Amino acid sequence: MSGEKPFLADGVLLGPSEGPVAYYGIDPHAFDLAEQLSAAVAVHAPAPGDAAHGMHALIDGAANPAFGLELLAQSRQLASAVRPIYAGTRLEAAEEYGLFLWELTQADVTPLLARCNGRPMLSFLQTPLHPRALQSHLAAFAEARTEDGLSMVVRMADPILLPALVRALGPQAETQLRAGFAAWHLIGRDGGLHSWAGTAGSADPPAVSAGPGLITDRAFKTYMETAEADEVLCAAVRDKAALGAGTSAVELHHRASRLLALLDRCDLQDLRRRRQLGVTALQMSDPLAAEFWLREQAGRLA
Repeated sequence: MSGEKPFLADGVLLGPSEGPVAYYGIDPHAFDLAEQLSAAVAVHAPAPGDAAHGMHALIDGAANPAFGLELLAQSRQLASAVRPIYAGTRLEAAEEYGLFLWELTQADVTPLLARCNGRPMLSFLQTPLHPRALQSHLAAFAEARTEDGLSMVVRMADPILLPALVRALGPQAETQLRAGFAAWHLIGRDGGLHSWAGTAGSADPPAVSAGPGLITDRAFKTYMETAEADEVLCAAVRDKAALGAGTSAVELHHRASRLLALLDRCDLQDLRRRRQLGVTALQMSDPLAAEFWLREQAGRLA
């Protein structure tokens, strides 16, 4: 596994800083997101007599390296509330591109939401675990092994791809991961909150999980296919394609997914061709005309 930062930075959902449309795969936060979070925390509150819950933000520094640098500096201060997940692991060299755990107070929530608005980099863990135990628990899931012996970085702080990632890791790893939290509150592609229930509190979870272990080639392929629509959209941004000003990330992703599904039905599997055709079709103002054109082109190439 290379420790080079460009490799560790998951570029699937990150558009460039310049271009007609900055695409990050996620819409701006819902206007009442803070209220949604408060309500979700109350739903998953501990039962009387159970251990109290702490609230922790999980932040992906790769989505905003400038903020990652600030978090890294904070984590080095005495008695800091910020902890780098990769500290003491093989991925420690990621530094500001790594994952950070922040033990929150109520006053931290609103400014943190504003700082991370519109990027897939923030979620919230509600848990009875001590911060050190939670850090160790999450660090155990930093890497997975592929069938050919390679190591895969598990960027679990991306809230919109986390569900697909967990499915790829398999039911045993999911059970182990859920033992570390009572609820994981994810900011979805639509900018709203989506909560995932854990099992911490129903039993004493291990301080350190066994981690995800092996990910099969089939599961890895399925996971990468989940990210293909975002890859096509990022390619369109890099090509300075006109995707339609004001179009939401949800709608752009829906359009790209429909076009790729059409290529699947046409049995066109070449990734380079799929990306090229997808970028061109996305620039067409009429979605039906785009699908007709794409079907025609795929028929010639398949």
